Amino acid sequence: MEEGDDHSCEYYPCHFEGQVCDFCYCPFYPCEDYELGFWVIGRKGNVVWSCIDCHLLHIREVAEYYRAHPHVSLPELKALATTLSLVYVGNKSGRTGRG
Repeated sequence: MEEGDDHSCEYYPCHFEGQVCDFCYCPFYPCEDYELGFWVIGRKGNVVWSCIDCHLLHIREVAEYYRAHPHVSLPELKALATTLSLVYVGNKSGRTGRG
């Protein structure tokens, strides 16, 4: 498993510049959490889960916590990000400016 940024990856950055690439796959996929993604029609006409705007496991603090606690639930990771005032979905990630 890669730790940190993987600039050699042909898909980097798949979410945002400077993302953490500890997980180039999501262990929660498809999470079906509509705050983090949505169903779309794929290139082959099949329905797939899109998490293009989800940054949760690409944020250093969250990735480090998940590596240390691999049995943590998705709601717990979202709560951690919120507690740390981290934006984990949308066009940008990082601190919200609160706290």
